[in-house]
Amino acid sequence: MYTVADALKTLIFEGTQVHIAVWKAAGSFVVLSSRADDGGRMQFYYRGKLNIRGYWNTEFLHQIMESEEFFFSRNMHRRELIVAAKSILPYFGILEYNPDCSIKSASGIDYSILQSLSSFLNFTYRIIGPPDGAFGYPQPDGTITGMIGMAARREIHLAVTGIGANDKRDTVVDFTVPYTQGSLGIYSRAPKLKSSTMAVLSPFTPEVWLCLIFALLAMGPLLWAQSLFLGKLHEDSKRTLQTFSFNVFRSLINQGNSLTSWWWPQRFIFFSWYLFSLITSALYSGTLTAVLAVPAYEKPVDSLLDLPRAVEEGFTLTVTKDSTHEYLFKEAKEGIYKRVWELFNHKDRSKSFVSSPTVGLNLVLEKKVIHICLEDVAKVVGAGLGRNKFHFSRELFFPQNVVFVVPPGAPYKETFNRVMLKLIEGGFIDKWEYDEIKKISQKSSGGGRESRSQVISLGHLQAAFFVILSGYVIAAMVLLMEKFFSRLME
Repeated sequence: MYTVADALKTLIFEGTQVHIAVWKAAGSFVVLSSRADDGGRMQFYYRGKLNIRGYWNTEFLHQIMESEEFFFSRNMHRRELIVAAKSILPYFGILEYNPDCSIKSASGIDYSILQSLSSFLNFTYRIIGPPDGAFGYPQPDGTITGMIGMAARREIHLAVTGIGANDKRDTVVDFTVPYTQGSLGIYSRAPKLKSSTMAVLSPFTPEVWLCLIFALLAMGPLLWAQSLFLGKLHEDSKRTLQTFSFNVFRSLINQGNSLTSWWWPQRFIFFSWYLFSLITSALYSGTLTAVLAVPAYEKPVDSLLDLPRAVEEGFTLTVTKDSTHEYLFKEAKEGIYKRVWELFNHKDRSKSFVSSPTVGLNLVLEKKVIHICLEDVAKVVGAGLGRNKFHFSRELFFPQNVVFVVPPGAPYKETFNRVMLKLIEGGFIDKWEYDEIKKISQKSSGGGRESRSQVISLGHLQAAFFVILSGYVIAAMVLLMEKFFSRLME
């Protein structure tokens, strides 16, 4: 016979507590309570008899409704749980697939925790991937994407792979206790050596070079005008404007000065010019030696404040789509996070919003890309691809709890929490994290940028040869012009 209990089985889900009092005789009821069987199907089970003699036995009712042992046994009797996961080390790495495309074997911190839960609570599991490949997030239109959506719709029992907890996700799913914390960092390709083509000009900025040229051009005419003003120019016919200008140039490049002065005002000007030339020459020589001897690298991206400059230089900023990292910037109303959100490519989202940190970090090596992700993920992926190929930002930001996700109201959440707390207190999770990073790091050649001194090559002195070549070309042009005009005069 079709009963109320049969009808309710199709309407309720695991975690819902429904109690039915079935009348048997005057003042006598049989109490049934709902829970999932070992196959995950909702069933009603006999809980006891309730005799009413003018009042309800509230103590018995509270005992029935608050009995955790009934609603979730610590022995799940080999029940199969469906687990959603993505392949992102050090949290979860897929090693082998089953013929039905489910995951047969894996590695990582989350996989080790899952195995421990399975051993403690006596359940089996089947691992699947999210159809859209996303972590998932509640959308403005009411839909929920990725693994978060699968848990919210109760299509799975558990979602893993370094999922970050936040308020928006908490409205649609439940979280276990956090088993670790992670912070975001900014990851770009290792800075390249700066071009040494114009190394001989690098000690001074363009503004300083312009000031030096102006001072050099002005000093000769100034000395000549002063001599003319003092009325002594006729005493020495060699002291022309060209003579003064050439000796000023000789002094600047430490070649001495063949002129003497008879007047104290002019001596003070010579003295100040000699001192200026000495200081300038010493600074230029010392800085040039440092520039040529020690490799100079491009300016790296070390903080969020460096990102606008990097985007102006042609870099594309990337982050994992439908992750807490994306929504950190997307939901910002003001401040640096809001400004960073405006730097992403919103015209073509596929260029800025990638499916996983692994994809983003691979793009860093292939294109002019900067990726934002968890530091632990970057350490492992970077170790596998070659740590020396990446630059890790000095600034870390947005620390967040990393959790497992369960459907809302899941009765096994608290039992999972107790087991996970034991693993945390025992130091197992820290050990698994260390082992994963060490395992990947051993496969990498390691290394970093070299900072030792180097031999000065032709590349460093290109600008010097360009200067002398330019002098030869100009001299040849002037010679040809003089010869041309001398023929015209004839």
